[in-house]
Amino acid sequence: PAFEIPLTDYFSQDELVGTTIDKVVIHYNVTVADITTATAEFHTVAYNATTNVPAATTVAATGTLTKTAAATYAIELTPASTIKVDQDTLVSLEVTLSGATTTVIKIYGLDVYYTPAGE
Repeated sequence: PAFEIPLTDYFSQDELVGTTIDKVVIHYNVTVADITTATAEFHTVAYNATTNVPAATTVAATGTLTKTAAATYAIELTPASTIKVDQDTLVSLEVTLSGATTTVIKIYGLDVYYTPAGE
C-alpha cells in the first residue's frame, strides 16, 4: 500500500511562510512477514494565484525504511533537496510499503521537523 501523508495540513498557514522541512520521522510496525519493497518521496504542490495552475514537484527522500518483521521502527527521512513552503504550498510524504499477503504494516504516526523562517 501507498500512504500519502499531508505534512503542511498540520501547521497554521501563516506560520509556514519561509519554513524549511528538515526531516520526517515515521513510526511503524511490521509483523508476520517482512516488507519486500519500501520507498518514500516528498511531493510539493505550489499554487499560482495569478494563473490558478498548480506546479507539482517530487523530491527524493533519503533514509532507509527497515523491512524486517516483528519490530517497531522510528525511521528518519530527509528531503534530498531543500523544501521551502509558504501559504500556497502543500507538502506531503508518500510512503510505499509492500510485502507478502501475510505482511501486516501499522503506521502509528510521524514527527515533522522544520526550521521556521529567519532561523
